[in-house]
Amino acid sequence: MLATEQFLMNMLMDNIPDHIYFKDKESRFITMNKSHATKFGLSDPAGTIGKTDFDFFDEQHAQTAFEDEQKIMKTGQPLIGLEEKETWPDGSVTWVITTKMPLRDKEGEIIGTFGISKDITERKRAEDALRSINEKLIRAQHAAHIGSWEHCLSTDQMHWSDEMFNIMGFPISTSISLREVFRVFPPEELERSKRWLMQRSTAVFPIVWIIEL
Repeated sequence: MLATEQFLMNMLMDNIPDHIYFKDKESRFITMNKSHATKFGLSDPAGTIGKTDFDFFDEQHAQTAFEDEQKIMKTGQPLIGLEEKETWPDGSVTWVITTKMPLRDKEGEIIGTFGISKDITERKRAEDALRSINEKLIRAQHAAHIGSWEHCLSTDQMHWSDEMFNIMGFPISTSISLREVFRVFPPEELERSKRWLMQRSTAVFPIVWIIEL
């Protein structure tokens, strides 16, 4: 059974793409999986034994990670799903979702930490690109006096641009319901809009309408 458990553990450590690592009380690496060693530019995880984050990352990030781990060992409380910005000595930046836990011996005493990190750099870049596009769209709509709104079918709540409030004659607020919007529509437009929405009542994604005076 011990041999089987060791075999399964080796399979996990050698093949999982996420980064797994174990550290002692001084936040020095005890061991890590191949994926994490590769991230550090090493072919063999043994080359990281005794090293710390200060040997690989920029000082500010390494210091933050060190303080987090010291707090875990002091309190016994894990950090779960922490989004971390990793800054490297050459100035490049990567992002990970990290879970860190206290490492305990057979008697239950805390002797270090261990954790697993998942790289989310591409997701963060995509989010930043989308955020930039949205900001440009908002600026363009404002300059052209175009109003836009999003309607959530599950909650019946809407998010309006400032120009949309001006066009519809509502005071600016954080949210407004579709029922309130229908009150300002002409009767024939109201019926048409209701039929249009009923046909799409099972939609998962928000509906976005754009209105221009």
